[in-house]
Amino acid sequence: MQEDKNIYLIVSAIPNPDDVFSYNSYVFQIASIFNLYRAVNVCRYRTIEQVIGNSGVKTTAIFTFPDVTAIKDMLASPEFNALNDLREKAYTKTVDYLICIN
Repeated sequence: MQEDKNIYLIVSAIPNPDDVFSYNSYVFQIASIFNLYRAVNVCRYRTIEQVIGNSGVKTTAIFTFPDVTAIKDMLASPEFNALNDLREKAYTKTVDYLICIN
């Protein structure tokens, strides 16, 4: 990949409305893991209306990373995977993580 391209991780999810505690705990804990892998939060969005499709995504966050390896290392890390059970409680469906480039 060319070095002049930005590497993004886009996270889209549906928070579990019945377990706000788990959601807040997950978001708090995952932030430090993202920081450990030099992620920078670009923006966060809350869906107000889905006009095409039926995924039901309620939140989207975009992060930049130094490179694809940093993202893959984070996703394979013991710290990230230690949150698997909490992530399942915090969201109603699997959280989508997409590696993108511009």
